[in-house]
Amino acid sequence: MMAGCYPLEALLQSTFQCFYNQTCINSHNIFQALNISSSTSSQFFINSSIESILNKLMVEDYSINISYENYFSQCEPLLCSYSYSGHLDILAMTSNIIGIYGGLVIIARFIVVFFFKLYLNKNQKVSPQESET
Repeated sequence: MMAGCYPLEALLQSTFQCFYNQTCINSHNIFQALNISSSTSSQFFINSSIESILNKLMVEDYSINISYENYFSQCEPLLCSYSYSGHLDILAMTSNIIGIYGGLVIIARFIVVFFFKLYLNKNQKVSPQESET
């Protein structure tokens, strides 16, 4: 058992060695001994600090069981959708702006050339002249 300025501080620095040792518990006279079977295996050692165990959220083993059928049968959602939230970095934004600008310039060139040729063709129509022979 550790001692600290605050009870939580002392608890986080303590190990389970004293919590599972009756003579240690009796020396402090404030805790009841925890009943734990020595046959139970754990990923946490007896001398692991409580802080390290709490940092691992006291989870011995993660069991992942994904069943979309069970989800849809129990929850019965009316609509399924997903969203992707991400942020653009400055390089991607710059690249997008340059790409849009380049595309607009190319389109503008074709449009200006088309209208300029149309204008020239209207103003330079050759009118037939009658010749006197």
